[in-house]
Amino acid sequence: MLRICSLFILFILLLVLQLKAQPTVQDCLGAVSVCQSSFTVSQLPTNSFGNFHPEIGSGTCQGADNKVSYWMKVFIKSSGNLCFSITPISGGDDYNYSVFNLTNAICSDLLTNAAALEVKCEYSTLTQAGQSTGDCLPVQTGETYMIYAVNYAPSTFGFSIDFSSSSAVIADNTAPFIAFASALSCGTSTITINLSENVLCSEIEDSDFELTASSGGPYTLSGLASPPCLEQDSTFTMTITPAITAGATFNLCVTNNAGGFSDQCGNNTSSGCYSFVGQGLEVIQDLITDVECFDGNDGSATISISGGVPPYTYIWSTNPVQTSSSATGLSGGNYVVQVLDATGCSGTGTITIGEPSVAVGTDMVSCDETTCDAKATAQVTGGAGPFLCEYWNLTFDTLYCSSAPLIPCTNLCVGSYYCITIDQGQTPFCVDTTTFTIIEPVIGTNPIPTSCLDSCDGSAIAIPMLGSILNTYQWFDSLGAAMSGQTDSILTGFICAGEYSVEITNNDLSPPCIKTANASVPEPAAITASITAYKDACFGVCDGSATLTASGGTTPYVYTWDDPNLQTTAIITGLCQGNYSVTCTDSEGCPSVTDNVQLDTNPELISSTTVKHTDCDVQNGEASVQVSGGTLPYVYSWSNGSTNSGLTGLTVGTFTCTTIDSVGCANIAVIDLGYIDSNTAIIEVIDSISCNGACDGKITVQVTDGIPPYLYSWSLGSSNDTISNLCTDTIFVATTDVTGCPGYASIILLDPDLISSSISGLDETSCNSLDGSIDLTPSGGRSPYTFVWNPGGETTEDLNNLGFGTYSVNISDAYGCPSDSTSFTLIDQPRIEVVIPVINASCFDYSDGVANLSVASGGAAPYTFTWDTDPIQIDSIATGLPAGTYTVSVTDINECPETVSSITITEPALITATLTSECLNGYGDLYAITEGGTSPYTYSWSNGGITDAELGLDTGNYSVTITDINDCPPAIRDIDFLPCTLMIPTAFTPNGNGENDVWQIENLEFFPDSRMKIYNRWGDVVFKSEGYEIPWDGKHRTTNADLPTAVYYYVIENVESKFIEEGSVLYGYVTIIR
Repeated sequence: MLRICSLFILFILLLVLQLKAQPTVQDCLGAVSVCQSSFTVSQLPTNSFGNFHPEIGSGTCQGADNKVSYWMKVFIKSSGNLCFSITPISGGDDYNYSVFNLTNAICSDLLTNAAALEVKCEYSTLTQAGQSTGDCLPVQTGETYMIYAVNYAPSTFGFSIDFSSSSAVIADNTAPFIAFASALSCGTSTITINLSENVLCSEIEDSDFELTASSGGPYTLSGLASPPCLEQDSTFTMTITPAITAGATFNLCVTNNAGGFSDQCGNNTSSGCYSFVGQGLEVIQDLITDVECFDGNDGSATISISGGVPPYTYIWSTNPVQTSSSATGLSGGNYVVQVLDATGCSGTGTITIGEPSVAVGTDMVSCDETTCDAKATAQVTGGAGPFLCEYWNLTFDTLYCSSAPLIPCTNLCVGSYYCITIDQGQTPFCVDTTTFTIIEPVIGTNPIPTSCLDSCDGSAIAIPMLGSILNTYQWFDSLGAAMSGQTDSILTGFICAGEYSVEITNNDLSPPCIKTANASVPEPAAITASITAYKDACFGVCDGSATLTASGGTTPYVYTWDDPNLQTTAIITGLCQGNYSVTCTDSEGCPSVTDNVQLDTNPELISSTTVKHTDCDVQNGEASVQVSGGTLPYVYSWSNGSTNSGLTGLTVGTFTCTTIDSVGCANIAVIDLGYIDSNTAIIEVIDSISCNGACDGKITVQVTDGIPPYLYSWSLGSSNDTISNLCTDTIFVATTDVTGCPGYASIILLDPDLISSSISGLDETSCNSLDGSIDLTPSGGRSPYTFVWNPGGETTEDLNNLGFGTYSVNISDAYGCPSDSTSFTLIDQPRIEVVIPVINASCFDYSDGVANLSVASGGAAPYTFTWDTDPIQIDSIATGLPAGTYTVSVTDINECPETVSSITITEPALITATLTSECLNGYGDLYAITEGGTSPYTYSWSNGGITDAELGLDTGNYSVTITDINDCPPAIRDIDFLPCTLMIPTAFTPNGNGENDVWQIENLEFFPDSRMKIYNRWGDVVFKSEGYEIPWDGKHRTTNADLPTAVYYYVIENVESKFIEEGSVLYGYVTIIR
């Protein structure tokens, strides 16, 4: 019996989760908060479109053809991975999803910035019907995400969502608040509010709200309604009494006067207001006339009204009150006019009347009361003019200046003065008296305290006169003695706490201005700290605490405890029994203070329970708790509000008793109270659901063991023994007999799956063989099935003897449920694919190319080949081909479509060669540069050489024959090689005219090992070189000076005499002529 009672409690909990009515429109603002690791949404709102309003902008992966949606809000309590899996209730539904990060955004941002806020997205058509979908993403503590689940199918069947694989801790801990209120204007008598999320309808009341206004009212709110809210919603309407009477700034506030209201996660709303502006009568300024004279009262104002129902009533804030659309006799200032229309609606406006005014600008004297060099300048606004400004002392016995405005009055001393301003353009003259004061500049100091008690690291900063630059400083100690070396604006060095002064000389002035200011350098008090409070731990729990109170030093303090968690705050918690010490240090590192405390463990608090279960027909259950240990006295707190140690007269339920002893330790006892007996209830199916998505099921309940008549309470709301028009669902029923004994039963009522099928096929074995087939396997619905194939109109389940093509079928069941259509495509055999490697022509203009074709795939042997050669070749191998492009067509035995391919035979270029020559040390080098043919090349020189270069040759005629690796026709070239001899001139003229400026020895640059020395008449070496890359320019080798006209002796070494041209010698004379 007790097990049955426990099942009833579970049944009631399931009813709470399963039977919550959903709001009629559910969007981002009405998102359901996620409070547990998994839950089920059994039914979606019928008009909750896939993109309500619309509210999601472009750029997401979701398609426009999604049908029905549901929003969920997830708050991240600790970092990790957020993982979820969505499983549709109906096998014909296909749920997609998007995940938006709204940590730093709001729902309205989705319309303009959806793509940037979307962090995960999945979209598919009904090809995913019935399958689970989901994702994982890394999240951080404090972030907020919206999960948008949307059904591609038009069904409103819901889904289950599972977060249990998440490593992140998720929960909703955000209190609901007012997100929007409807506009108010004159005569409005209702207001509609949107809360930030769904709240429990059983908790929210109109007394939880208050409407205030900057004008009009007071207003009363009543009649809160949100039809058809049965469990939770976010949109509510209230009546405003009286109707809005004035435009104003309105504040709609949550007061929690009725205890407040909460969301489905138990987050109770906090006090807060939503501010907005309501439209009333609009006051328009038509004509404003300002006051003409100082302190006059000849101003006027005329207004008109926009909106409302005439006639209008006017109330001006004048004295006396004026009541027309125009107000006269006004002084300068601001006036408020209130306007009422025929319906009592009001509006207000502020009118500003200007008047002439005088402002006197002053500067300071340069030093003190002895320097009279300040000035004052009057500026007049308004009036007629011209103006005369007179500057007097306060006794009117001295006139300092008399001038027009904006002309300064100079040479004023420290003191107060009158500026008398006369408007000479008025008749009679208008006069204004303004008082102004001339002051002297001030100096000051900014003392900086010492870091610790008795430390001497303080300082002070002198603050000179504003704008001064050339200042000198002298600091004095508390005895008035000048401090040595302290002549800067900052007092530094060994500065202890005490009194100091500074003398500041402003050298910008002549004579200099000297002023003195005091500085009191403070010091902090010594650090004191002690543990002023502590709490011993309860038995088996580390819930002790200790509090350190510190003073003195410089805050903030640094606390170092030796508890296992090394806590660093003044108050530490979570302590077990033991001794704990703490060191307190201030922010300046002054000497620290240490204290300790010994925590003990309070005696264990032990409880036992006694229970007497209730009879079916009598509420006579009993429960009690017996407590021992702890510290007397005990305080009892039961979940039903009782404070006794025992309860009587109880019905079934779970009761919790919390016992707290005198030191705050607690013990919790939980008692489950059930029925002693119960009845047996059995649900029978009368009519099963006919089709997928249909709601025509019918069931009844039979009760045994009880005493009739019976009461029935179905989870769908009916109180009859038989219920019909049922959709797929998990349905519960609770029964009660005449004595009050209960009975319970449940059933899972399922509809058949949508008609569906799986289909497969076999293609033709070869082209045009007509031996393909299709195998169809239907499921869902109710058999037998009816089949109609297209093309052909066959009515069998499977098809045979088919060629390639697409075949579609419509499947219907015996009950006329929505049919299913599917199709399958048989693939034509692949076309013939060939591979054709080629051998190109070996030489230029040769006809020895070869193409070797082989069939890689497709068709059926034997094959027929046709080459477009001349003459035509019909084998798979084409031979004797010169360079060019050739086409071949291939067909098979079944005359399937032929394959046409082409290949290209290439040939090497004609062998050509170029011979080049170079000189080195009198001998020649020949090089053959070869192109065309096919490398490597073979060389045959007339002198017997076999490489592409012949080096160190004498004068003569040389020829070379070049052949390639394919022995193609050779290239033959010859060349005459001339000797590289030296021609040495006997004179040159280095005059800088660009002609004959250097001693140019022809071909000497080709003798890199040669050495040259040139001597003057006394045997001095005036020039020397190796290789003679740079000719001699007639300058001395060391001084770079021009050598004079003279005959010089030269010597050339490392050059054989046979390379000297006739008439030249390797040593001799050269003459410089200038």
